[in-house]
Amino acid sequence: MINVTLRQLVCFQEVARARSFTGAAARLHTSQSSLSAAVRDLEEAVGARLIQRTTKRFELTEIGEEFLLSISNVLEDLQRAIESASSVNRLQRGVLTVGATPLLAGSLLADLAGEFNKRHPAIRIRIQDRATESLTNLLRSREIELALGTFDESDKDFIITPLFNDPLVALAHVSLDAPSTCPWTSLLSLPLISITRTSSVGKLIEKTVWELARADYQPIIEVANWTSVVSLTQAFKGVCIVPSYAATRLTAMTPDLKRLRLVEPEIDRTISVAHSALFELSPAARSFLALLRATAGEGGGQTPYGV
Repeated sequence: MINVTLRQLVCFQEVARARSFTGAAARLHTSQSSLSAAVRDLEEAVGARLIQRTTKRFELTEIGEEFLLSISNVLEDLQRAIESASSVNRLQRGVLTVGATPLLAGSLLADLAGEFNKRHPAIRIRIQDRATESLTNLLRSREIELALGTFDESDKDFIITPLFNDPLVALAHVSLDAPSTCPWTSLLSLPLISITRTSSVGKLIEKTVWELARADYQPIIEVANWTSVVSLTQAFKGVCIVPSYAATRLTAMTPDLKRLRLVEPEIDRTISVAHSALFELSPAARSFLALLRATAGEGGGQTPYGV
């Protein structure tokens, strides 16, 4: 392989454009002798004379003219590649790919994505709202870089950063005789509308009911969508159990539901952000991760956004 350096190519290009070693040396902030040596080494590596030098004339040889045209295209492509990479690193270009469970995607992630867009409007954002199991598969396949949810911290494929602890709360129809601080045993006597038990929250509710009453969890209706859960709770004048972070948003259109604090026991989940342990995050993902951590820190380890 021919041993040619980038510096030699740049030196030759500047000399050819300036038609002068003196002028090129000034543009490159180097000495004329160093510039001459670089061009001479290039000619030796190429094996041909590129510049015809005399005391009165300076001109490119025919080979030099052809060589200049070829390397100019290469150097321009290289410059564009460098500028492109630099713009990604400066968050002037790029794509943020992040996933979350549907409820998180429509609440916390929506707020954070909006804030991120204000800070970095040139970054395109792609959001995948999927179940937790699907999110981990998307992380493994590199279809997303970050995922928000509740994850198994023993999985060594991922780096999992806890963001905040989120308690489960109840939303009860105002017609029900339910105290604002409600024990689980009291809640179980009310007409329950539930998210499906295949979801992470549904599994946690089912586990809590079993440990508390040694009985199967028996809601009157079980659905897979949180909006449906709340709408059915309103229609049936019942009660449902929801994550605290989404309670305000879920009840925004249902004024007949009141929020209850669940006790005996108090149950919470850790909401975390996960990313692959095998691949380095893009600049956009690193910036969004920093925003997540800062927002969680503002919440003091509790649910942020005051919901």
